Amino acid sequence: MDDIKKLIKNATREDFLLFILVCVMLLSGFLLPIDKLIGPTLVSTAILMVILLLIYAKGELSIFRTSISWFFLGTTLLAVAIFGESSIPNKAFVSFLSNFATVFISMGLISVIFQLKDTKDYFANALAELVMKETYIGNLNRSQLEGLQKRIMERIFENSTEFDRENSFYKYFNNNLQKYIGAPYRENYLNAITVTEHDDNTKFIVQDHISYTARSVGGQIQSNICWRATKNEVKKIIKFRLLLDKEEVFVWPPQVTTSTEEDASQFVGPHKANHNFESNIEEEGVNFEYSLSEYQKHEKLHIELEAQYETSSYRSLTLKVIYPTFGFTVILSHPQELQSRIETYGVNVSSVDYRLTANQNGEVLNYKNWLLPHSGLYIDIQHASCSTCTRK
Repeated sequence: MDDIKKLIKNATREDFLLFILVCVMLLSGFLLPIDKLIGPTLVSTAILMVILLLIYAKGELSIFRTSISWFFLGTTLLAVAIFGESSIPNKAFVSFLSNFATVFISMGLISVIFQLKDTKDYFANALAELVMKETYIGNLNRSQLEGLQKRIMERIFENSTEFDRENSFYKYFNNNLQKYIGAPYRENYLNAITVTEHDDNTKFIVQDHISYTARSVGGQIQSNICWRATKNEVKKIIKFRLLLDKEEVFVWPPQVTTSTEEDASQFVGPHKANHNFESNIEEEGVNFEYSLSEYQKHEKLHIELEAQYETSSYRSLTLKVIYPTFGFTVILSHPQELQSRIETYGVNVSSVDYRLTANQNGEVLNYKNWLLPHSGLYIDIQHASCSTCTRK
């Protein structure tokens, strides 16, 4: 009863007019001498229409105005066709009216059905299921996907005007950082560096051991292995070795495996690496590169690199990340006569994942999170008597 009162209270003048028209249609079904089959059908359809409206309108008859209009127009045309059949000589015109009446009545009923709560819920749930399963995403091109991503980000942060600014961070993220999400990466990176004194008091001998697991993304692993040193950082390469999944694939100085001595790039394994170990590396810097083109189908590849070299008189080392890396550990060891200082860049040192510990024999840096390319650290090594070197 309360629903009916609310319905009457919220109804507009147009709603009352439509309701009166439906009532007239009901009375015509009872009072007019129409065919025994058509009369009950017309009355029953009108009653069904009213019942649906009372149940589903819930005080908002306005959403059914179009449906009622179609239904009333169709019913009127049907009544004219039925009652005017005997007085209209043109039977084709009567048939035309009957067909149009059927179309309008059908449109009215279908329109009502689509406005029903159950129908709306059905399509809403079906659409929600489609979106949640994300099956439609596979049919979108890159431009559509980027537009969808932007709209999602705007919805999350509710800051749409900032996203469209020329120098917005969103555009910077898309152009410079987003590519790393789908790029090959490394995990469990461990760099053990052992520094010993050289006969020349201005230099050191460094034993550098690097190990990590290269992981593929999208069916691709990192394209190559690089080991570089800047100008005036390394004076001489003493030994160098590369292992892939525990198999030695490169060694320097070269090992002669045939009766004919080959060039300086000879090494164990089916490939040759590009390097400049025999050049004036103190002036040019060190450049070693090994292609992983034949390892691209590997989901993961364990990589170990060992280098022994003599530093220049600058006595400093630089470690730069060139691939996204998860889990980063550096162990620096040296005699008590030496002292070291580690400075990081691109590393969140305030994070709980960052830890740096030091003692008289070196330092250990452990970062249990992601590092982006171009981040890394700088190591300065001096004799303990050096007044310009302070321990961090």
